[in-house]
This record gives sequence, structure tokens and C-alpha cells, in this order.
Amino acid sequence: MTPLLFIKHKGFNARTVENDVLILSEKFSVEMYEVNTTKGAGFFIALIKQLFWLLLNIYRYKVVFIWFADYHSLLPVFFAKLFGKICIINIGGYDADEILPGSPKGLKEKFRKFCVTYSVKNCTKLFAVSEIINSYLQQAVPAEKIETIYCCVDTLKFVPAEIIPLKKNIIITVGGGGEFIKEAKRKRLDFFIKLGEEFTKRYPEYEVKFYAIGHNEGTETLKFLSSLINSENVEIKVATSSVEELIEYYKTASIYMQLSYYEAFGIAQVEAMLYGCIPVSNKGGAIAEVIGNAGFAVKDYNMEEYLRIIKEILDKKHENLRIKARERAEVNFSLTTRKEKLFKVLNNFKV
Repeated sequence: MTPLLFIKHKGFNARTVENDVLILSEKFSVEMYEVNTTKGAGFFIALIKQLFWLLLNIYRYKVVFIWFADYHSLLPVFFAKLFGKICIINIGGYDADEILPGSPKGLKEKFRKFCVTYSVKNCTKLFAVSEIINSYLQQAVPAEKIETIYCCVDTLKFVPAEIIPLKKNIIITVGGGGEFIKEAKRKRLDFFIKLGEEFTKRYPEYEVKFYAIGHNEGTETLKFLSSLINSENVEIKVATSSVEELIEYYKTASIYMQLSYYEAFGIAQVEAMLYGCIPVSNKGGAIAEVIGNAGFAVKDYNMEEYLRIIKEILDKKHENLRIKARERAEVNFSLTTRKEKLFKVLNNFKV
């Protein structure tokens, strides 16, 4: 099999990466290289280590596949170009919509922008995870260099139910946990809590539960979110320990909410759609692009609009959207769909 070098941040272990490794392993002999670009001296040590590793090993690979353009992509792109290797970068959001068009002030920020800009301009091909990311990239490179290939859900793990499960009056959102409160704020979990408390106050007879999933004990994020809650109907749930546990939330929930200011894609929303959750989300980044005609994308955090839509869904006025959501997720965002598009591009390079 053709050897392929897969490069990513050491701390980035999302299911999207697992899916790409699974896909690429069908055609390539995949070897992973993780870059731990931490703060302080560890940052420089990681890049120096990567430099010498690439000098000694880059010749062994025909294809270099990188998740995100950042510090860790600079050297692989440089050596891939120097030695005539095919180099593909999967662009996932922050690199394209903040760093690339940004105006850095500090030295490190300027170096980071240089790394991203050099990477996207000198790699062989860019895979954008959504059309909104594609549009950002076109400000730096020709459109023909970019291919929009959506992130995907492995439907062998997240198996769509043939019949939509019986739904309860449960509304969920997933993610935004960990040590970084700014991530919880970006995902507007504060608004999710506020919305849950307001709906409970106005319509207590619905006995709706609002669950924010993915927040473990002892984290700053949990402390921050817990301080905002006054209603028993709004709960913070710990991160799920298995796919099966997460699926149970998706099966029972009636509505999934992605309230982020901005998402380059939003994989949890797609997972929820597979199980007939109706998405009711903010119109930020690619969120509305993912929802399509299978749910609701609300602009500018309009509280009254959210309350109206939630009530209508719980009153069974939009049940047709559950099938639409599942079918949209299966057709557009499955592992099979991503695999077909990804291999189509790679086959053009005769690998």
C-alpha cells in the first residue's frame, strides 16, 4: 500500500480524525505523527523535533495529510514541496476564519499567521469542511485549489434508527467543556441556560429538561456554567464515556441546539440529526449550511423566536423534520460520502 503520513496536533483527538484515519487506511499505509505545540520551551522543542524527524523520514511517504493549518503544518508543507510529495491540508475553521484574515500584533501571532499562510499557499490541495471555510480560503488561494468535503459521521458506530425513537421533552447541546471558559462562551452555553430557564418559567407544564453535555467535575467551565443555573430543569451533564451513552441522549432528546457564535461545521449537530433530533440553532458560520431545510437557524439570539420554535416542536407541529434531519445527515455527512469525495480527489493525483 502507498505510504501516507498523517499529521495533527497531539491534543486533537476528535472523531473526525478517527474517521479520516479509517477512510485513508483502506487505500494507504497510514503512519501518524503528532505535534505537541505547547506553551514555553515545549513549543520550540516540538518544532525542532519535527524538523529532524521530517529530514530523516519524509522520503518514505508519497502523501502527507495534515489536519489544520498551523504551526505544525509549516515544516511538513515545506519538505513535501521540496521533495515533490502530495500534501493535503484539511482546513477546519480557526485556521481559515481567524488566523488567515487576522491582523496579528505580537511576534508569536505574526509567526502563526505566516505558518498558516505559507501552508495553504504551498500545499497541493486544501479540503474545506464547509462552504463558509471555502470562501475564506479563496481570499488567499485560487478556488480550484480548494475542495469542500464535509466532515462525517461513521454510521457503523452512530447507526441511524429505521424508525425515529420515541422522543421526550428533552433539549440538549453537546460540547464546550474542558478548562477553557472562552470555549463555553463561544458556544453560547450561557444563552442555552438562559433559554432553558425562561422556557421553564413561561411554560412549566411542559416539564422540559435542558441538558448541556460534556462538562466534568473540577473544571473551570463547570464552575462557570453552574453559577448561572437557578432552575432544576437545566442541568449540566458530565462528558459521556462511550458512543453508546451519547447515542442514548440523541435518541431521547427532541431538540438539539448548536448556539455557537460560529462553527466551521459542527459534528455533534449531525450526530443528533441522525437520531431525529430537530436542530434549533444559531445562524453562525456553517451551522445553517449543515441544517439545510431540516430544522431552524435563528439569527441574533432572538429569545422570543427560540421560545416560539421550541414550543411548536414540543406541540408536535414539526414532526416531519425528524425524518428530514435523519435523511440529510445520512446523505450528506456520512463516512461513505466523505470517502467517495476524498478518494475522487486523491485518484486524480494517481495515488
